[in-house]
Amino acid sequence: MTRLRVLMKNLFRRGAFENQMTDEVQFHIDSRAADLIRSGMRPDEAARRARLESSGPEGGDAGGCGDRRGVDSRTPGRVG
Repeated sequence: MTRLRVLMKNLFRRGAFENQMTDEVQFHIDSRAADLIRSGMRPDEAARRARLESSGPEGGDAGGCGDRRGVDSRTPGRVG
């Protein structure tokens, strides 16, 4: 019974953690979009650019370490 209780507790915690991380990533995307809008970019383009900038090299995960072409921006000249 104790193992089941621990398993259930961990499953619910993981879900809460993932929700918090999703909210955190969205906050950073929204903040970047707001910066781009203040610099003169149209809101729709700013939102698109902020999402692209937050994507990892694969274009799906937030990471900001590359772009959609697979170029690894952490090390100049390196293809990831």
